[in-house]
Amino acid sequence: MMRPMLRRSAGFIVAAAAVMVIVTGCGGGGSLAGPTSSSGTATESTPPPNRSLVSYGGQFLSSCGFSHTLADDPIVHRGHPGASHQHEFFGNVATDASSTYAGLIDAPSTCSDAGDRSAYWVPTLTIDGRRAEPRRVDAYYRAGPGVDATTVRAFPPGLEVLAGNQFSTRPESLLIAAWACGSSPQLAHEPPRDCTSDRPIQLRLTYPSCWDGKHVRSADHTSHMAYPNPGSGCDGAHPVALPQLTLVVHYASFGTYRQAHLASGGFDTSHGDFLAAWQPKRITDQVTGCLRRGVTCGIVGGTFHTGKGSGDENSYNLPPATSASTTLPVYDDGRTTTTMDAYQMAHMDN
Repeated sequence: MMRPMLRRSAGFIVAAAAVMVIVTGCGGGGSLAGPTSSSGTATESTPPPNRSLVSYGGQFLSSCGFSHTLADDPIVHRGHPGASHQHEFFGNVATDASSTYAGLIDAPSTCSDAGDRSAYWVPTLTIDGRRAEPRRVDAYYRAGPGVDATTVRAFPPGLEVLAGNQFSTRPESLLIAAWACGSSPQLAHEPPRDCTSDRPIQLRLTYPSCWDGKHVRSADHTSHMAYPNPGSGCDGAHPVALPQLTLVVHYASFGTYRQAHLASGGFDTSHGDFLAAWQPKRITDQVTGCLRRGVTCGIVGGTFHTGKGSGDENSYNLPPATSASTTLPVYDDGRTTTTMDAYQMAHMDN
């Protein structure tokens, strides 16, 4: 039986990253480059997404409750149940070692967005010999740094994307995989030991968003995707800009501890997997109605809120189709508001 969906948190949204470093994914390699200072270290012009969960542009949110635990991985160990380390699964309740888009698209989901049938999973976290209870993930989608938001396209069905590297022997960039207490901007390479009940442990993962335009998966699980360059966007080998996902994993754990580790090993192996199974109409509406138009969707304090729906309704993602102009708040810490004609917006060409 599917667990009740947990309410999504309010106010977390993804920031644009302005700095990138070399990173590899689960089982493969890929790189991203960013501006550097004269000392060779990366520089920042805006807070990177894992440090500040506030964004300056269009974004949308899907919050997904915990579903189940399995030693399966339908990306790295497809068709081989029990061959993986243990994972925590969120979103689609049917996810297992053999999952594909065709099997997920009509299955139930714990996600707040009824059109999101995607599968999200991360390795099990153990603290002092006990499995840390995962509560939910908040999946934030936006245009990647350096990308023209009007060019972002919807995910191809069944796209597989990895963040982090389960085989890493050195710390990943904190811009890719980071641990924190609640929404704190203070990041660490392992779960902090001073988190409190109102600011429990979080894992934050930012995924590559530039696609080669041809393959939904690759032999090394990563080469079909790349991170955008903050100055120039997607490269020639990965020219198609897709929504960039930042996944925030919420745990019930907090306070001091003696030992902690991931099922994949030490915290150098922090990583996460995403198998895209958005209903086609719904993800197209989210991209065109939110990202391309610079609108914050599905977040309290955002420009407008999305509701429940089948994913096949033309107005599912859009403001009421009336001729009245509506003043709607833009989420930027309450500094400004914007007035938009809801009727015009609802009838804009995609």
